[in-house]
Amino acid sequence: MSIQQSLRNNITQIENYDDLTENQKIARIRTMACATCTGMAIQPLPLADIFILTPTRAYFATRIAAIRGIKISESRAGDWIKELLGIVGLGILAQNIAIAAWKVVAMGFGGWFTVPLVYRRTYANMKIGDVYFQKKKLGQEMRPQVERGI
Repeated sequence: MSIQQSLRNNITQIENYDDLTENQKIARIRTMACATCTGMAIQPLPLADIFILTPTRAYFATRIAAIRGIKISESRAGDWIKELLGIVGLGILAQNIAIAAWKVVAMGFGGWFTVPLVYRRTYANMKIGDVYFQKKKLGQEMRPQVERGI
């Protein structure tokens, strides 16, 4: 199997295959997103991650949307990105600041040491994206909730 065929089967056209359930397809996308972002995070430049990881995660989120049957047009994509950033935006910002600081402190080795952080954050972003698109499919809204009395 060629690399192009593998990418088509596992990422770009995965929503069209009937041999896997939606959840199995999403698990594959989540794994690919985590591996891809983790591999990219190894680069040693502070602050470059926000320009590399954020669009990559956004792309993989569009694949989850496609699997869940949500059509993403360019006009709606901006609205959804704003909504999702409202839910997870501060976490993404905090992660990128932490990664940049760590890369400065670790002087060249910071990229390697950010691997667990990037993997976990990408996994969480994909899980949140999946819940978001499941709710969109049902016509529901996803809102951050504050728990009181803990």
